[in-house]
Amino acid sequence: MHYISPFRSLGISDFDAIDKNTLNLAKKKLLAEIDLSPTNTIIREGQELSKDTIIKTFDKLTQVNNWETHRAIAKDLPLLAFLENQTFANNIFASGKE
Repeated sequence: MHYISPFRSLGISDFDAIDKNTLNLAKKKLLAEIDLSPTNTIIREGQELSKDTIIKTFDKLTQVNNWETHRAIAKDLPLLAFLENQTFANNIFASGKE
């Protein structure tokens, strides 16, 4: 199993401006989009998301420790690429430097 960034899955890109109001607005937007979908799901980052998945993800994100951890991972692009795709972004290790 690999890591899936909840911010990317939920379409949140401004990590520094995230607060509970931002999360609630994003949640409402996604739930409204699902309501308009004929399948009652939406596709984000190659994943099919249901109402239940979105509600659970937002519930976990509103816990401060989870939010800060996911935000730190999302801001570290090489780490995010490694966790999501098991690849190294921009060949950061190709030169042999650590």
